[in-house]
Amino acid sequence: MTTEKSLQSRLEDSVKQFHVPGAALAVVQDDRTEIAVAGLANAATGLPVTDDTLFATGSVCKVFTAALLMSLVDDGLLDLDQPLQHYLPDFRMADPEWSRRVTVRMLLCHSSAIPGNFTAEVPRGPDILKHYTAALANSAFDAEPGRYWSYSNAGITLAGRVAEVVTGLSYDEALDRRILQPLNANATTDPERMLLRRIAVGHLVNPGTGEARLPPEFRFTPLHGPAGTTLWGDIHCFADFARMHLDGLNGAPSGPLSAAAIRQMATPQIGQPWGSPLDHFGLGWGLLDTPDGPVLFHSGANIGSHSVLWVIPHRNAAVALMTNGTTGMALQPTLVAELLQERFGIPASQALQPPERPAELALDAYAGTYVADQGQARVELANGQLQLAMEYDDFLRHEFDMMGVPYSTESMRLIPVDAERFVAEAAPGAYMPVSFKTAEQGDGPTHVYVGRIFQRAS
Repeated sequence: MTTEKSLQSRLEDSVKQFHVPGAALAVVQDDRTEIAVAGLANAATGLPVTDDTLFATGSVCKVFTAALLMSLVDDGLLDLDQPLQHYLPDFRMADPEWSRRVTVRMLLCHSSAIPGNFTAEVPRGPDILKHYTAALANSAFDAEPGRYWSYSNAGITLAGRVAEVVTGLSYDEALDRRILQPLNANATTDPERMLLRRIAVGHLVNPGTGEARLPPEFRFTPLHGPAGTTLWGDIHCFADFARMHLDGLNGAPSGPLSAAAIRQMATPQIGQPWGSPLDHFGLGWGLLDTPDGPVLFHSGANIGSHSVLWVIPHRNAAVALMTNGTTGMALQPTLVAELLQERFGIPASQALQPPERPAELALDAYAGTYVADQGQARVELANGQLQLAMEYDDFLRHEFDMMGVPYSTESMRLIPVDAERFVAEAAPGAYMPVSFKTAEQGDGPTHVYVGRIFQRAS
């Protein structure tokens, strides 16, 4: 078994190899938690990372928000299958009927079809989530609610608003009182509390030279706080949150949630799109099927920061990694994948490859413009081949740049596997999955899935 010392050496070597300013790593198994830290919390000041350094959790916070809502279910205050309008009467979007069909459960498993990146100019302050809910009024759904999985920051943000209405507290207060404090977590969404603690600031890193610079902003807007823009925690916070789920799934709940609530979070709610490294989505958690049961997963990013949390119930184990550089996005899948394979027998996902013989299809049926909030996917037929080009607005490009998320607006060749599944050649020898969705009447594709769902423009 890997010892804590070798875990420490491994993290130090990985941080240097990938030019990551600082990182914290935890490996949980049974009653033991191994912690390793390396590098700098702030390259400008030289402050080193310690095990109580707060890192941006990013979208791993979405699982904390799901846990918050499940605590309300435990107390009989919330029914996941009630329409969202039961709790948020002012929620409405452009389609009144579809607005009535959205449930709280759909928010937590990303099947609501509420636009994933919806933003709005709303006043900051205690009513920010209330104003955000009202700002959705004229927005179009990306698809029929409940039909497809499509990652939605907006949906989880509305879940945070549900918590406010049900508890009478702000989202921040409800999360703190019902989840963070019972776990004794060194974590907060309050920037004033952060100032009193050791903080890992994000860095924009040149992956070739390792040059790290501080970004122009500390974190993204609190508009999407419940989805992950405001929660900071240390590596113990992730480890203890994982242990709460392990204990609950093993029938001995140790935290603020019942075993029934934790089991429901780990129960498949909807399948993942073709090509995803995961198989299903639960409530807050992404799920990977294994012969021994599901493995729970979520990753996250904020400005210059990346985090990831894996929970392996059948091994009573978990792996967490927090980093404060855009290069952390390259370190995570390498280091964590190695640990999952070596210690817990979880194989790394295989790189996608194009089919040996592309399917023969009437390709012109797929051509068109598919739209979503803040971007569109253009599919064109040229010289007998389909080409895909992504377009993003300035806001989303800014977010990608601040998180170090690679994106391209160059045309990519689409290689058909079958009538629904395609492989896009994102770069020479590098491929990504693309899938088209067709209406039941068979009038051609109505949606394309490229990371998120895009709806064909009429």
